[in-house]
Amino acid sequence: MSWVTDAGKEISKGVQAGVNSLRAPDYIYWWVVPFMVALVISVLITIFILRGVSGSLKKTCLNFVKEEDEGKTDNCDSVGLPLWVSVVSTIVAPTIIALGVAAGVYKVGVYTHNPKMAAGIMTTSYVADAFD
Repeated sequence: MSWVTDAGKEISKGVQAGVNSLRAPDYIYWWVVPFMVALVISVLITIFILRGVSGSLKKTCLNFVKEEDEGKTDNCDSVGLPLWVSVVSTIVAPTIIALGVAAGVYKVGVYTHNPKMAAGIMTTSYVADAFD
């Protein structure tokens, strides 16, 4: 046998040992729960921000009025966010934030359950940064 096949077999053994020793964290505890908590918190924050923005805006006259019509609000419109902006920002932004938080927490869970793998990943990152 050649040294290439021997080296390949040794690398394969090392990879198999690494894969077999990998412990995945509990998906519910490390991904679903952080996602739900982050989603609820970010939805509440978004609702309070939107309420603060729309609550501070009053009827504003966007057209010029005569001096005698200054107190009347018949020709005035409410200035605020359109409904679709409120709905999209209440659904999309918190979902993106919650996905980011959940992915980060799951990554921490993987690193916590597999410290040797985490050390290897971080070392590889540091070595790659050293050569850049």
